Amino acid sequence: RHLDTHHQWQAESGALLRKRRARLLERTREVVDRATRRWIWDEAHAERWIQERLDEVVAGRVSPYEVAAEVLDSLKQGERV
Repeated sequence: RHLDTHHQWQAESGALLRKRRARLLERTREVVDRATRRWIWDEAHAERWIQERLDEVVAGRVSPYEVAAEVLDSLKQGERV
């Protein structure tokens, strides 16, 4: 009985809809995140770019952050790195 009353109050107050929207927003973000990761590593060939620059990172000539920025800049310009 108490649960029914609480559920009814949540429905009437809009709390159920807010919770559902928040849950669906998070789920959608997770789907986009997975798809983006898959695209970057599998289709955009970011791994190859990183491997090509790895000796420079190891030698300290460039930082991992600089290489990451290069990869992201290339992706933003629509290039496949």
